[in-house]
Amino acid sequence: MKTKSTTIYNIFLFGLIIGLPGLVYGQGKTLQKSYNWKYKVSKDVNLSFNNYDCDINIQTWDQSTIEYTLQITAKGSSEEDVQELNDYLENLIFHNSSNRVEIDNKFWSQRISRMNRTKLSLKGGDNITLSEFKISGELKIPAGTNLELTSKYSSIELAEILGRLDLELYNDKLYGENVGGNSTIKAKYSSLEFGNVKNVTAELYNTDIEMED
Repeated sequence: MKTKSTTIYNIFLFGLIIGLPGLVYGQGKTLQKSYNWKYKVSKDVNLSFNNYDCDINIQTWDQSTIEYTLQITAKGSSEEDVQELNDYLENLIFHNSSNRVEIDNKFWSQRISRMNRTKLSLKGGDNITLSEFKISGELKIPAGTNLELTSKYSSIELAEILGRLDLELYNDKLYGENVGGNSTIKAKYSSLEFGNVKNVTAELYNTDIEMED
């Protein structure tokens, strides 16, 4: 009878944790959640995107909208730290107008990782301590977007883009399709693969690049 009661309790506890939307408190104090931003823009909008240590998939579509989704998995040393991070991201606003959007997913001013602990100083916010911290993203943009992408320590998938493309990469892997507008590429310690790219100017250091003829 004792064994049966323990089994029922464990099943109930597991079901309770699975049912919680996004925030999972208890023994793990874990945050697993997606955050979403949408901005109405012109079809040839200028987008400045700063990407840091975040694998990202950039897609194009026929809508006059930029949609950015940030997926995060974080485990805190306290419920307060996890809640602070969630509240911060829910209230985060990026600079935006119909002609220009600026997105920076490096939302901390300082990040120190030591002995399986990451200390984050949130920009304009408090300091929090996490035992696990991982982010990834998905970005949907109009096909005619003029994209300025600065990135470090990430893997990037870039769909065909008709507008201008300006890249500044450090220790990245980029897999891109065709680029219709002029392109400038500055890259260090990176690898890049493209389809057809027109009128490209490149400044490379310890970087491999492949393009279709």
